Amino acid sequence: MSKKIYLVFLIIFCDFCLYSQITFSSPEEAAEYALINSPEYNYNRLNTELSMKISKRSITEFFPTLGFSWSDNKTLNYNSPDSNTDSFSISVNQFLFDGGKKWLAYEMGKTSSFYSYREYLQSEKEFRSQIIAQYFECINQLEMLHIKKELLEVANDQLEILKTEYELGITLENDYLEYLIKVKKLQNEYDQYKRQYEALLRKFKIALSLSTDVEVILTKPETEEKISQFFLDKHIEYLWERYKTVSPAVQKLNASLYYAKKQYEYSKKQYMPEVSFSGNISFSGETYPLTQPNYTFKINIAFSNFPVLPVTTSTGAGLNSKGKLNNFKDEVSTTISPQLNYVNNLKANEISIKQKKQEREKTINEYYENFFDIISQHDDYTNNIIIFDETIKLQERRLEISLEQVNSGRVKRLDYLNELIELSTQKIQFIDSKNNLLLSTRTIEIMLDIPFGGLQDACK
Repeated sequence: MSKKIYLVFLIIFCDFCLYSQITFSSPEEAAEYALINSPEYNYNRLNTELSMKISKRSITEFFPTLGFSWSDNKTLNYNSPDSNTDSFSISVNQFLFDGGKKWLAYEMGKTSSFYSYREYLQSEKEFRSQIIAQYFECINQLEMLHIKKELLEVANDQLEILKTEYELGITLENDYLEYLIKVKKLQNEYDQYKRQYEALLRKFKIALSLSTDVEVILTKPETEEKISQFFLDKHIEYLWERYKTVSPAVQKLNASLYYAKKQYEYSKKQYMPEVSFSGNISFSGETYPLTQPNYTFKINIAFSNFPVLPVTTSTGAGLNSKGKLNNFKDEVSTTISPQLNYVNNLKANEISIKQKKQEREKTINEYYENFFDIISQHDDYTNNIIIFDETIKLQERRLEISLEQVNSGRVKRLDYLNELIELSTQKIQFIDSKNNLLLSTRTIEIMLDIPFGGLQDACK
């Protein structure tokens, strides 16, 4: 009995641990977790995939349509025997030709759903990038918090020494109070960074669809320490050509203009007929089984694009139960409906095509400007990292010299503290620049449809 109680307690304990703490070994792992647990993206993915299947199978207009009918007709005669006639018929209608208009509409539907799916995949990558960015924000904020903590600890150590010197009369009270005020400010900044970290972590948990009570442990990636100092300005033309090739937005613009031109070409083909076939088999008789078949078939030709007289013609024939031709019929019908604005409508469509072409060029230019700005921003972040890295090394060396001068009494402890603050500020700015560079790199990789971390290889 005691073993069972122990087992139940162990299961409950493990279950509690399972839901009270979660560890992520990489930002990609966190992004995958967030995507799997996001109802919004799961539904969007299902909808776009289903739309592709629906558009691919929207070919019913190319298939024949079948019709069935049955009738039982009884006639009551007062001066003669009653009569009864039963009939059953099967009809079929098959589209044959319309110059490609139906096929164009089918291709447009497939293309539209395909690019919608591509846009969804891009939004999925953007969502992953947002989660990765939040992951690094938490990591970096924690690192900044450690910098502030180390600064505060060193400042407090120096404060204790300065306090002793003040009590011994070596240091002026004004210098001691000024130093103490600085330390109080540093304590306040540390508290602010701590609250910011807790807020970022809480926001990150919500993005992952986790309870805010769950403890989340984030592992700092090793690759984060090895940020490549790689400039993209020399590769911008290649990157731009790749962007135009893989961007769903650009491809959608091209497809929209292409299909608009095609539709305009079809609207000008006034004499393009629409051809279809229809057939019917009917059985009739007084009693079952019905043994009097009758066959009819017809070819329909419609010139619906005629601007003044849209004509519909049909040619058909009928066969009796013995297969002999017993009916031949031609029909022609039209409606007089003058389209006084037919030519003007064509001109309006032509202007619309030119306008779409101009809007496409304008949009492409806007894309290029935005793309160029992102590339320039990436290189600015890269250059900032190089400068911050060199500056921090110089400041650390200067700080070593200043500490020796403080110990020998040639430099005030307050001046040394100011140098410490300046160094910590540079380190925090360095972390910000690294984070901005990583975010900029992922943005470019999303735009170019490159796996995360593969931008430099793509440029080679």
